[in-house]
Amino acid sequence: MQKSIENWQIRSIFAMGRDLGIVQAGSHDDNLHALVEGITGKESIKLLSFKEATQVISRLKTDLDFGSPPPERKKASALVSTAQISKIWALMYQLSNLDTEPDICPLRTRLKGVAQKALGRDFGRDYNWLQSLSKSDANKVTETLKRYVASAKRKNSMGGADGEPTG
Repeated sequence: MQKSIENWQIRSIFAMGRDLGIVQAGSHDDNLHALVEGITGKESIKLLSFKEATQVISRLKTDLDFGSPPPERKKASALVSTAQISKIWALMYQLSNLDTEPDICPLRTRLKGVAQKALGRDFGRDYNWLQSLSKSDANKVTETLKRYVASAKRKNSMGGADGEPTG
């Protein structure tokens, strides 16, 4: 019999999810639960085994991509909203699920690369680079991710990157 998830694991999963901006309070229909389901196939965090919770925690730690301490914050009204961050992560998880080959690059690092390319600037080792984006920069990143998702869907419908039809 598998060991059940422990309370500290549940707290860790939700705390890291909040740090990533992928938790919607009181909802099981948020990006954290989508991530958990993608990794374990289970919709509820409380139903995870100890081993599955460890896998989720490992993925969240990788996505957090611990770096330098948080920088000084800009004026709050000019910054990216929680809803924008949530949308960006939803698109990243959607893109990740459309991948035809496993990606060894942590999702947060991959997102950082997308943002750097979309915005034409380097974020260096800035830990809170996503939370420090302006609203207009977040919109640019969101639109870029939408194009990437659409492209991945087209490639998948054509049978992959080589364009060979499946079936």
